[in-house]
Amino acid sequence: MRCARLILAPAAALALLLSGCNSTTPASETTTQAATQAAITFEEMWVKATDEKMTAAFGFLHNTTDKDIHVTGVSSDVADKSELHETVDKDGKMMMQEMKDGFVIKAGDKKELKPGGDHLMLMMLKEPIAPGQDVTVRITTEGGEEFSFTAPARTFAGAQEEYGVHGEDDDH
Repeated sequence: MRCARLILAPAAALALLLSGCNSTTPASETTTQAATQAAITFEEMWVKATDEKMTAAFGFLHNTTDKDIHVTGVSSDVADKSELHETVDKDGKMMMQEMKDGFVIKAGDKKELKPGGDHLMLMMLKEPIAPGQDVTVRITTEGGEEFSFTAPARTFAGAQEEYGVHGEDDDH
């Protein structure tokens, strides 16, 4: 009997140790808050709920590598058109405009996407985005890699910015 306990105790300890090798991120966080795919971690992501033809995604993109990552594109199945956007001051008015060259997330750094700042613009929406709805968004890097996250939609009054070159009815 004593011999069996000596064998079972280390086996039980090993089983506990190995079970700790599983992901420490809860499944709910994986899909909405901290979806990790290769080199980029998405944190605190959310999408603005809307009845309009445009919305945006916000949160943090974390480059977990030791090399800069150049983000060059964005897309989503909920929108016919998507762009990487920045908000700039033009003659005292905050204006949104496309970042044609994308943006770089420095090695080991985070890129904040926020209302009134840089964001992922989803345009020509196929249908309204309701509060609580999950929206999947994909970003593309200069090397052609795609990373995706799913984020909840939530109500937000907006940062009161206006549209620069591309407006709501613009279809190019």
